[in-house]
Amino acid sequence: MPIETSPRPLLPEPILVTEQRWSQNEVPWVSVSCITYNHAPYIRDAMEGFLMQRTTFPVEILIHDDASTDGTIEIIKEYEKQYPHLIFPMYQSVNRFSQGIKITPTYQIPRARGKYIALCEGDDYWTDPLKLQKQFDFLEKHPEYVLCFHKVRALEGSQVKEDEVMERRYLAIENKREITVLDLLKHRNFIHTGSVMFRNIPIPAPFEIEFSPVGDYFLFILLSEKGPLFRLDETMGIYRRGSGHYSTLSALDMQRKVVQYHIAILSYLSDDRHKRIFLQKTLDALSDFETLLKAHSEKREMAGRAAKLKSLIKTLLVRKKT
Repeated sequence: MPIETSPRPLLPEPILVTEQRWSQNEVPWVSVSCITYNHAPYIRDAMEGFLMQRTTFPVEILIHDDASTDGTIEIIKEYEKQYPHLIFPMYQSVNRFSQGIKITPTYQIPRARGKYIALCEGDDYWTDPLKLQKQFDFLEKHPEYVLCFHKVRALEGSQVKEDEVMERRYLAIENKREITVLDLLKHRNFIHTGSVMFRNIPIPAPFEIEFSPVGDYFLFILLSEKGPLFRLDETMGIYRRGSGHYSTLSALDMQRKVVQYHIAILSYLSDDRHKRIFLQKTLDALSDFETLLKAHSEKREMAGRAAKLKSLIKTLLVRKKT
């Protein structure tokens, strides 16, 4: 939780966070939370995106490495050594995500001292040096909002594209000036994790989140119950498609995860109107899973028939030779 000190000084204009000099007792206004696991090819982009930020306020960068084995830890330690007043890593010896532990609520939020928390995973990165300042300014000016996010583009290989699915969901929202929990439930997630800054305020810790394979969407729902959300219509980050854990899953396994987090969220909801909306979304997700499961079963059956046919051909060829 943030440590309240009022008033806290601000610089007259934004300067690089690496060039700022604050007293050791100065509490950061913003805590940047970055979780990593085997992100060696990408983590430098994320770190440089943090360090290029220009702000009028102090920042802390909280890195959580989940027992990487590919050199990610060594790269983080390079930055930690160079910027010990900015970068505060936590290194796990055992992978906690595989144990079902949600990293952000378990390790990152409890140690965040800032009034606000900004999220960015180790394989994504920011592109605007004033990203943090713009979101900070909005939330300071509009205390009724609990979360601010922005547009993000997707990187596929070497091509940068619009994320059409997320954008289509966002555009379907009727009142974009005041996005609510109903919008998140009705349209599903339309918020990229790397675009988020939210108030470091007490939120529920329901047991259901332990059963949800997707933690960020659940977190956004919990926050949206505390107040409205808002999107800044500027592209200030990149989401790297095809690099995360879920990119290795088959369509069937991915849809299974979708059904799991729908059930977990549905269990948490108590408002009848919310439950009715999300129950229909859950039933739709189950229907999609059944379709994929049927196609998978048919594919396995066809593969089995092909194997039998191949075996029969081999048998016939052997007999023909003899």
